[in-house]
Amino acid sequence: MSQAHDTNRDNRNESNVRRAHTPELRYEEMSELGRELFDLSRDYESSGGELLTEDEIENELMRRRGGRVQQNAV
Repeated sequence: MSQAHDTNRDNRNESNVRRAHTPELRYEEMSELGRELFDLSRDYESSGGELLTEDEIENELMRRRGGRVQQNAV
């Protein structure tokens, strides 16, 4: 895990939303798929959509697979 990711996980006051762009990876260095996903996430955010946190993504996956959803997730 990167240090930036560990810091975000430890800081409970800030959103735990993963961003496609990290300090270690520049847009020019991303694969074609990475750039496409990055652009899609920015388009979604700019149209008013909100990205999910890691916990929200995990809960959504569990819900869709018929598993138990954590009650403490926002």
